[in-house]
Amino acid sequence: MKRKIFAVLLSCLLLGSCGAPSSTSEASSQADAAPTAESSASSEAAEPAAAATEGVGVTYTFRQNATGTSFYNVTFAFVQFDDDGKITDSYIDVLELADPTVTMASCPRYAAVGDTVDWYDLETQETTQVEVTPEMAQELVSSWRTKRERGDEYGMAGAGEWYEQMDAYQAFFQGKTVEELKEWEATGLDENGKPVDAVSGATMSVNDAHSDILGAIYKAWDNRSDYIACEKEGYGFTYTVRQNAAGTTFYNVAFSRVKLDEAGKIVDNYEDVLELADPTVTMASCPRYAAVGDTVDWYDLETQETTQVEVTPEMAQELVSSWRTKRERGDEYGMAGAGEWYEQMDAYQAFFNGKTAEELTQWEATGLDENGKPVDAVSGATMSINDAHSDILGALLKAMDAAV
Repeated sequence: MKRKIFAVLLSCLLLGSCGAPSSTSEASSQADAAPTAESSASSEAAEPAAAATEGVGVTYTFRQNATGTSFYNVTFAFVQFDDDGKITDSYIDVLELADPTVTMASCPRYAAVGDTVDWYDLETQETTQVEVTPEMAQELVSSWRTKRERGDEYGMAGAGEWYEQMDAYQAFFQGKTVEELKEWEATGLDENGKPVDAVSGATMSVNDAHSDILGAIYKAWDNRSDYIACEKEGYGFTYTVRQNAAGTTFYNVAFSRVKLDEAGKIVDNYEDVLELADPTVTMASCPRYAAVGDTVDWYDLETQETTQVEVTPEMAQELVSSWRTKRERGDEYGMAGAGEWYEQMDAYQAFFNGKTAEELTQWEATGLDENGKPVDAVSGATMSINDAHSDILGALLKAMDAAV
């Protein structure tokens, strides 16, 4: 309750007043007449509601385009709600991943080391068969970016660039409850997930195979917790690739939402990682990727045998249907050490609170060993936070740098 009261007070301070008149003339007229119940109600309705809860939701989709390129899409939604369940603010982004046949220069690409794949050369604009090397995988992941990060390079046709249309949808979502959005989804969208009636500044789909934006909002609602007030808020993503001892190729997406006070110190933070592995991975809970049409080594989770198979659209759809972040995988992740992954991440989040970006950068330089693990004990956490498994600290620092 104290948290909610503080959020209301902070909202009032940021607005400059709590229900105060917006001009001198309005102040004079209101001073001349006592407020009626009707005028008081109107004044209260006009004020933006304070956030009471917030949540994070992630959804996953698969599609093939007309040329047969296999795309995996991950939608991230960070959403705030008031006491009535209405959305007060949201930040939504999508990471689009394509196999190496994709011709869009800005689109992130994935490929498993050792596989022989169709490879589109961005310079020669020709497609040839190549065997993927560790250097090629590193080069691919070094250019991964979300759709917001791709900016104008995304090349969106229609009402505006992707990030501009997403901003317009976020404005449209504001003031609506999840139930209202579900009703709109059922009756206000066409078969392609696009609005039947115009939404100012946005025409793109919000729940098709390109990305399930509405589904991510619904998951954020299901995952909500108490809202933490702050001066600034930011979001960051980092990307890494690695091979394990068995040769499986893993891509990792670390993401962070951070809240800062007026001094730049963290008052709250949330980190998670999406770990993606090629089909040779033996961990049952680990998300797997594969391009339709490729012949790959495939580990059968039931028979525990590896055979060569040609990937079908049905197989790719089945893979993405079980994708989950490390937090979502929970105890199934099977972490050794100080505790499960999510438990250690909670401990790190508590450790990060109260620190500035400069302090964390200094800690990264002197307080971590060559494996990205703490030199001095962090209570409840021993795992690495900036190695090839995931650059968690980098995502946090990017979020702090981007905070507004």
